[in-house]
Amino acid sequence: MNILPRQFGWWLTALLLGAGLVGWWPGLYGAMVLTAARAARRTLQSGGLRRLDAQVRVFYLGLLLLGVQPGLRWLHLAQWAGVIVLLVTDYCLAARLLMLLPWNRDEPLTLWQVSWLLLAPPGPRPIRSRWKAALRHERLRHARRPASR
Repeated sequence: MNILPRQFGWWLTALLLGAGLVGWWPGLYGAMVLTAARAARRTLQSGGLRRLDAQVRVFYLGLLLLGVQPGLRWLHLAQWAGVIVLLVTDYCLAARLLMLLPWNRDEPLTLWQVSWLLLAPPGPRPIRSRWKAALRHERLRHARRPASR
């Protein structure tokens, strides 16, 4: 379980969203305001949406807003579960899905890349740096492979 200061915002989001899920609607709106403020701060700090953590917050905010539409409340439950998984395991499905988008990668996607992004266990470094290291390793592995006849 990760209770680092950098995760405090996600803990607070989980608490507020959980309160919204059990019927305290100010919790849901509090989660939206908190997520919007964190997304704006991260986006302004990084000079745009190039940083993955800024993209994750904007994506999360979009899902929070979408979840208030009739019939889409289940999105909030999925988001709450996702935040709990992030806090307990450091696995962020949103970040991994966003890595699949063309502006977050330098080359065409392969099945190996998609499976690595979705199935690689959480690690001590951010997913983007581990992704780049995995790609270098995969290129080296293919370069060493003997040519087929």
